[in-house]
Amino acid sequence: MQGGEDDEDPRGDNRGHPDFDEKTINSGSAGNGPLDSGSIGADPISAEHGRFIPGTVFAKRYRIVSLIGRGGMGEVYRADDLELGSPVALKLLPYNLAGQKAALDLLRSEVRIARQVTHPNVCRIYDIGESDGQYFISMEYIDGEDLASVIRRMGRPTEEKALNIARQICSGLSAAHDIGVLHRDLKPANIMLDGRGRIRIMDFGLAGLAKDLTSPGKIAGTPQYMAPEQLSGQGVTLRSDVYSLGLVLFELFTGRRAYEVETVKGLQKLHETGPPSSVSDLVRGIDPLIEQLIARCLSRLPAERPSSAQAVAISLPGGDPLAAAIAAGETPSPEMVAAAGGKGALSPLVRLGLLLGTLISILILAFLDMRPPLLQVSPHEKSPEILKNRAREIINRFGYEEKPQHSGLGFKYRWAYIDRLAERLDFKDPLQAIEQARPTSLWFWYRQSQHAMTAQEVFRASLMSNVPGVHERGMISATIDLDGRVMEFRAIPEDPYHPVEWIRDPQNPDTILTDQGNTNSLLIIDTEGRVIGTDGSPRSLAPGNTITYRGPPLAVAGEILFCFNAPEAEQVYLSGDFNNWSQKLDAMTRGVDGVWRIALPLPPGNHSYKYVLRTAVEPVHWPEILEAAGYEPDRFTKSAPLYIPQTSYDEIVSWKGSISDNPNVPLCIEAASLDGKIVLFQTTFWGGILPATMEAAAHLSVRGSWWNIFSLIFLGFIILTAIYYARQNVKLGKSDRRSATKLAILVFFVFFVRELCSAPHYPNFSVEIEVLINSLIGISGVALLLAGFVWLIYVVVEPYMRRHSPERITSWNRLLAGRWKDPLVGRDLLIGSTMAAAMALIEPIYLSLLPFLSTRKIVGQFNWQTLLGGRYALAGVPDVIIKTLPIGLLFLVLFPVLKVVARKDWIVALIIFLFIGIGQVQSAIDDYGTGAPTIYYIIGFALVASTFISFLIIRLRLLAFVAALWILNILNTFPISLDLTTWYAGTSIFGFLLLAALPLFGYWTSKGSGASLDMAARNR
Repeated sequence: MQGGEDDEDPRGDNRGHPDFDEKTINSGSAGNGPLDSGSIGADPISAEHGRFIPGTVFAKRYRIVSLIGRGGMGEVYRADDLELGSPVALKLLPYNLAGQKAALDLLRSEVRIARQVTHPNVCRIYDIGESDGQYFISMEYIDGEDLASVIRRMGRPTEEKALNIARQICSGLSAAHDIGVLHRDLKPANIMLDGRGRIRIMDFGLAGLAKDLTSPGKIAGTPQYMAPEQLSGQGVTLRSDVYSLGLVLFELFTGRRAYEVETVKGLQKLHETGPPSSVSDLVRGIDPLIEQLIARCLSRLPAERPSSAQAVAISLPGGDPLAAAIAAGETPSPEMVAAAGGKGALSPLVRLGLLLGTLISILILAFLDMRPPLLQVSPHEKSPEILKNRAREIINRFGYEEKPQHSGLGFKYRWAYIDRLAERLDFKDPLQAIEQARPTSLWFWYRQSQHAMTAQEVFRASLMSNVPGVHERGMISATIDLDGRVMEFRAIPEDPYHPVEWIRDPQNPDTILTDQGNTNSLLIIDTEGRVIGTDGSPRSLAPGNTITYRGPPLAVAGEILFCFNAPEAEQVYLSGDFNNWSQKLDAMTRGVDGVWRIALPLPPGNHSYKYVLRTAVEPVHWPEILEAAGYEPDRFTKSAPLYIPQTSYDEIVSWKGSISDNPNVPLCIEAASLDGKIVLFQTTFWGGILPATMEAAAHLSVRGSWWNIFSLIFLGFIILTAIYYARQNVKLGKSDRRSATKLAILVFFVFFVRELCSAPHYPNFSVEIEVLINSLIGISGVALLLAGFVWLIYVVVEPYMRRHSPERITSWNRLLAGRWKDPLVGRDLLIGSTMAAAMALIEPIYLSLLPFLSTRKIVGQFNWQTLLGGRYALAGVPDVIIKTLPIGLLFLVLFPVLKVVARKDWIVALIIFLFIGIGQVQSAIDDYGTGAPTIYYIIGFALVASTFISFLIIRLRLLAFVAALWILNILNTFPISLDLTTWYAGTSIFGFLLLAALPLFGYWTSKGSGASLDMAARNR
């Protein structure tokens, strides 16, 4: 072992000292011979026995066989481990260093760092020990000699043999680099070659963690094998080890050292003048790729060298590093996987065929009209702007003429409405029935408020028809069908309460009231109608304050008398607070003295009441309201209300009837008003709320609760298990944390962008900032949670895919490495797009069975908000990404797990087919029932679709699979149609561009650019 990091070298060897340039390199680097650094060989380097004679038992465990090496940092002996019965090598510190802390720290550092590197091409370090004041390391014994001795004795090996040795050196050095360890003293004397041709990298005495060695500092290593920046003390990186590797390769392929010089100053001058002699000048007929690779490794500028030892191995001609790593039982690195698989460029004819096939399939899909069937058959002449104006007209007619400060809009559909509608129509042709049905099944909702509306949910910032609920003053929600009929209307008037003066009634002078806003103070009404606190000072009650009776305890029910002084009021009502909603109580009576009084029954205990002053208003003309809502009053008759609305009201009405457009569909309308304004208008099917329905809902609620509990427990188990295995993979250096971090950042960003695009925005800048900050704090938390989950799953699963099916993620790794112009990336994007377009063509065949389909199939899975265009359409892009990545990760999880369990590809294929097929068949049975006349045909079709899906999962690479999901999700997000007369034609064109962008990009990149592109890949 030579060299150290201390200015005062305890051995007198000044390789670690800045003034070493005055010493000769040969004497300093060669030491006492080819084994100067403590390398372990079979043949002794001298006839001396060292400190032990053969046969000596050392540390009560090791029988010394012979001295096999001596260097500046000690002696190395071959010994037999009596405990385990196997040969080992023992490295002992010299006597003069045994008591020096610096030498002991260096020895411990060597053991600590070397034990982190576990690889067949790295010498194994077993342990560090001490016996009778002598410190030693036990390590793997290698029956062979160091590479420097081999080259000196036999000359340079053949090119084939040299390539084999070079790949092993790169593999071992890469294992150290993968866990952030730099060797810093790589040279032929520190590389052992055993009798089977297997190499071991040794002597990690100067090794250190890369993150700790990047700053300028002291020099450590063998100068003749140092990188220029290492020799000048500027700090070292992975590329510094790559330079040393280049010097080793130069010596391996030429049999000569790259620099023949006697002093460090002379070596520094050679570094400044340029690279060493060309390899081809020394060895005729050498492969030009080898020469170019060594020249890049020996570049003076670190940025021009290959990025890692793995990149060097990949650039070596011939061989398969990926197969070699797998055969050795190792998990190949992400860089090695990315480098496998060749360039991947497609021939012009194949590229053109795939592109035309994809684009033609997309045009066929557009011609066949891939919009959701519900959108195809529903009237769509009115744009969202027209429907919004209609909703505003209804709001004004219902008594709310104030200009809103904030608003939101969107589309929605109702399963219950569609299912109930199908029950009363001719089910032989449900599309025609839906087309002719009125009210329409696709609805438009519009919301407005005088105050800022936020989603009030941590997982989203966008508004929904029912999020947030209509629970604050000034909130109004109107839902209409595409013909403009009111389906749902809810409102809370801005301020239905007016101030009223409380007075103490002479008949009950001891009544005590308390303001719930300040529960610690008692309020007493004096004879002049003032509210007096416990401190004797007058207080006032704001409108809407809750007043609690806190009089003498009542053992039995009694009554309480409230008195108000409101001489100008024509009517006064008192409203009681029950379960967070109010119900009007009986009207108060005014006495001859002008005081309004009401006596209320008072059960035992304390009770709260709210006071309301209502002046006379003009009664609601309900026929006009019905007509304004889009219904014909003469076709409806009044009926008993089906339920009590959970909102303040003073009048409630209900009708039953039908509309002339569809007289076979009976409707029920509920409406309520307060102070002459409509607060509720709701249209349902006749008998839409039934006890059986409510019981079923309760049953589903209980079942859903248990399912939610089970889901949370299962999710917690998955997360805890993932954390455990993620920690293991990170600790072993197997995880691709860089790619996982990139994916996590992408998930965080797209989730954030989606919510920003779909969130409500406000004209007032201060309100916009306040609401945005409040909303995005919660969204950021959820985005971080999702990103963290993606990172965790990727770190856990990706190494298994890299180990068992690396060829499936080659293009994926190249894309994550930033090589988005790589031909293999383009090829998989193009192939995935083509397969998705072909699979999408199956959908029209499926829809041809519509006479037998359920209404859920008519609706389809579709992002209705993209129809609004603008920022809502832009929000569809990150929404597609969010839908695509999780299923891609499922692919990443599913395949390696099944591969480990089943081992054989055909068994994996069978399991995937059964998994998907059972799901498809069960879905068909759920939708149509076993009694459907064509159920066997539908099940057969489902199995055919399952076969196609299974083929995609089994045969496609991960990137191609993700590309296919991208295409399919776009079809479910944007209305793809050739009908450009619709108001959402702009959104259709945008969807077309997104569909065509991926195959066009794949076509462009899959052609490659010849040798230059291949060289760029090798440089990485």
